[in-house]
Formats: sequence, structure tokens, C-alpha cells
Amino acid sequence: MFLPFVVVSLVLLGLILKRLVFRPNHPAIPGPKPYPIIGNLFDLPHERQWIKFTEWARLYGEIVHVHTFGTSIIVLNSVHAVKELLERRSAIYSDRPHSVMLCDIMGYEWGVNAMQYGDRWKTHRRILHQSFQRATIQNFWPIQHAATTRLVSALCSKPNNFWEHCKHFSASIAAKSAYGIELSDQDDWFIQQQQRNFEYLTIGATPFRWMVDIIPALRHVPAWVPGAEFKRVARAARECWQVMLEAPLAYAKAAIETGTAPVCLVSKCLEGSEKSGLSPEVHEGYVKNAAGIVYVAGMDTTSSALHAFILAMVLHPEVQRKAQKELDTVLGVERTPSFEDRPNLPYIEAIMSEVLRWVPIAPVALPHVAAQDDQYGEYVIKKGTLVFGNSWALLHDPDIYADPWVFRPERFIKSDTQIPETDPANLSVYGYGRRVCPGRWLADGSVWIAIATILSRFDISPAIDAHGAPIDVSFARDQLPAFNSYVIHLCDGLLRDN
Repeated sequence: MFLPFVVVSLVLLGLILKRLVFRPNHPAIPGPKPYPIIGNLFDLPHERQWIKFTEWARLYGEIVHVHTFGTSIIVLNSVHAVKELLERRSAIYSDRPHSVMLCDIMGYEWGVNAMQYGDRWKTHRRILHQSFQRATIQNFWPIQHAATTRLVSALCSKPNNFWEHCKHFSASIAAKSAYGIELSDQDDWFIQQQQRNFEYLTIGATPFRWMVDIIPALRHVPAWVPGAEFKRVARAARECWQVMLEAPLAYAKAAIETGTAPVCLVSKCLEGSEKSGLSPEVHEGYVKNAAGIVYVAGMDTTSSALHAFILAMVLHPEVQRKAQKELDTVLGVERTPSFEDRPNLPYIEAIMSEVLRWVPIAPVALPHVAAQDDQYGEYVIKKGTLVFGNSWALLHDPDIYADPWVFRPERFIKSDTQIPETDPANLSVYGYGRRVCPGRWLADGSVWIAIATILSRFDISPAIDAHGAPIDVSFARDQLPAFNSYVIHLCDGLLRDN
């Protein structure tokens, strides 16, 4: 009994002496008080992290520090901190943390958005940039136009299935752009597979959800052990991703061999493989990974933005009327919008910007990692620290956006008496620094053409209950993304009578 007591006492004494001898000569970054050994383990949120992070911002300021089991975590809650660290010092903060759960156990090492910074990531990034850079994005306009036509047709027949129609819209653009695959209907195998893939990605990438990321030794626990659910989830995800990566690539390669392949990422990159400087096998693997991330990430992001748009139109019919007046003035009553009309539709542009700000696609950006010791003001950020950009806090900062909880597209319209507020697309919607989303111009165009076309063809109103009364639609602050689960049941699309 005496020996363990002595050992524990010596360990605690050593920790105390270490803190006294090696006391830092700089102030600690503020944050919730940690517990001994486990640090802030019980403070870390497992879901809806932006809510807790924003609460911390109000308590501790623009930069908040927590740690657990030796891992330091910093949350950036201001534009200044994000711009200074993740943008201006991107050479230091472009790495990603290595997720034991997501990459090692689930097998997501192919995901470009999770790859650690280096030559392998740069090659994948180059493949994506060549296909989706702003200068060449108009090559995909016909794909987006065709998908929008199908979306309108689906809304005419079944307006209450809006969420399913949006998923098909965004999935069809991703599949055609990446693989040249034309999706048939909402029950298409590729859509079902893609939805499962994205769900596994969301599960695996949620910060602080899996204890194995905090205690990596747990990876050796057998799958049959009670509580080892992560092993069973990982096995299913790995099998699902394998199918998703191989099946559409095989389809695209077969089309290339028969000379029937349309212009898409796979056809463009495989046909130019000799210019890559890589062996054909390695280059094809990189193309497979790049196309896979377009397909996995492309569906839910666009459809979520459109869902938020519908919610905003239900809550703000006055915005809808003003947008339709602009559309009728520019297009008349016969023609639907095209990308060539975009410069002449500033209010539609403002609606899209406000949708992306009001309900951001990714409220918390994927974590960056400090590649070396760094200093921000009086604070020292140690090498290996995980750095999160709290996009939700930035996009609802009252110092940047007046009345941030109010949906008001006019904030982005320039006039003789008003300077436009910061466009969220230039702030944090698509990520930060060198890790900004390479498909952002494709997503931007898809969301814009869908918003413009829906407003030109439909009046959007609340659904009617069993007694013929409009169903009340409301929302709670900090809770907007939760509406993605049931807005579909609140909205009817009524074809406009022009």
C-alpha cells in the first residue's frame, strides 16, 4: 500500500516542479480551466461544436485554448486572428492533423481534404485546380443548366420533396463533372452510395467524437469488445468508400475507351497522364482520389445551401418579391436565367451571399496544424497545436455584420449611402489559406443558378396544415443548421403565374 502512494506522490511532485522550473515567460492563451491529466476532455463538444466555441468566444475572447492528453487545441473566433494565422501565415498553418479514426481505421487516407501538407497533397490539389479553377469553370455551365432544368421539373411534380430534389441536383452535377456519369433519378445507385459515403465522412471527421483520436492506443482494441463501436463503423465505411472510388472510375474509363466520354475531371486528367510526370498507375490513383472527393463533398454542401435558401424565402416573402421583380425586369416573363445574366442580377447575388452567411455550409472549418512554434500577439502557439477557424462566429460577428441574426441581402448591395458588408465567400465560407476548397467555383455556380431559376419559376410559401392554415416557421439563435432536417416538410413550391 505504501509503495504506490510513494510513486504517485513522486509523480505529482515532479509535475509540480516541472511547472515551477519551466514556467513560461508568456501569458497562457485563455480558455476553460482544465482538469489534471485529462485536461478539457469533458469540455470538448461532440456535436454542434460552433455553439460551444462561440460561447467560449464570448467568455474568453478571439482566441481560446483547450487541451487534452497532451494535445493543444486553439479556436479562432475573429476575422483578424483567422486572417493573420490561417491566411497570411499559411506556410505555417496549412497542415492537417492525422486522425487515427478517419485516416488509419476508416481508411480515408485518400481524402484530399484530410491529407497532410506535402507533395502528395499538392499533386492532388493541382489536379483539382486544373479542372475547377475560376478561369475554366464555364466548361461546366451546360452541366449545371441541365441539372437545374431537371430540378425545376421535379419541384413542379413533387414540391414537398424539396430536400430529395436538392440532393439529386447537387449529386448529378458532381457525378457529371467528376466522372461524366448522367444520374437517372433519385433512386440511382450512385446517389444512394454517395449519401452513405458522406454520412461516414461526417461521422469520422466530427472533431472530438472518437476517443481513439485522443487515446490512439485504443485502435488495438478488438471489434468484439463492448464499447468498440468505432471499429464496426470503420469497417463499414472502409468497404463503402472502396466501392465508391472504384465503380464510377471504371464507368468513366470504359467511356474513354469507347470514345464516348464527355469532358469531366477523369477524362481530362487520364487522357493527359503523360504530362503528369508520374507513372500511369500512380497518376490514375491520384485522379481516382481527386474525383472521389468531388463526388463525396459535392452533394451535401450545395444541397444544404439550397435548403437554407428555401427556409429564408419562407421566412422572408418580402425578399422573394424583391428578387422576382429584379428577375422579371432583366429576363422578362418568358426566359429563365443563365450565367450570362449574372452580372445584371445583383440582388440575386446578394441573396446567395446572405444565405451562405446566415447558415454557413461548414460552421467550423476543418482543423489546421501549426507546423512550428509561432507567436500571435503576446501568446505562443506551440508546434503541433490544432487550430480551428470558427466560421460561425465570424459570419455572425456584429462588428462585421449589422444585426447578424437578421436575414437581409441588402447588406451586400452597394449604393450612394452604403458600403457593402464583407462578402462571406471572401471570408470563411469555403475554408482558409492554402486549404480553401478547390471546388468552390463549381459550388458557387451551382448554388447561384439554382437560386435564380427557382425564384424565376416559383413562389415559395409555408406548407398548409390539415385545417388549411399555413404552418408556422420559426428558428432559434445558434440553431439554424438544425433546420436541414425538416425544412422540407414546411415548404411548398407554387409555380408562378407570369
